[in-house]
Amino acid sequence: MILKHSFSPAHNTRLAHLCGPMDAHLRQIEMTLRVKISHRQENFRIEGAKVQAERAMQVLQAAYEMAARPIAVEHLQLMLAGDTPLAEAEDGSKIGRAHV
Repeated sequence: MILKHSFSPAHNTRLAHLCGPMDAHLRQIEMTLRVKISHRQENFRIEGAKVQAERAMQVLQAAYEMAARPIAVEHLQLMLAGDTPLAEAEDGSKIGRAHV
């Protein structure tokens, strides 16, 4: 399955935090969920089995929402493991739970 998504509004700082240093966050998602992620600016493409591709998209969307600041590798790993909510609202309330 191939999923495509464009983050809007495109925000370079958020995109940089989402991808991580030298795309490290994307590689972590790929390795954990066994998908292939490619992107050009705000346009992302995820290839993989349906369940894994959809999960990767959920993680990317949640990470983009919290990418106003750099995302800690540990937090990304917890999101992928399903041990932490996918995102927190500005007021600190939880948004969505990870489903593995």
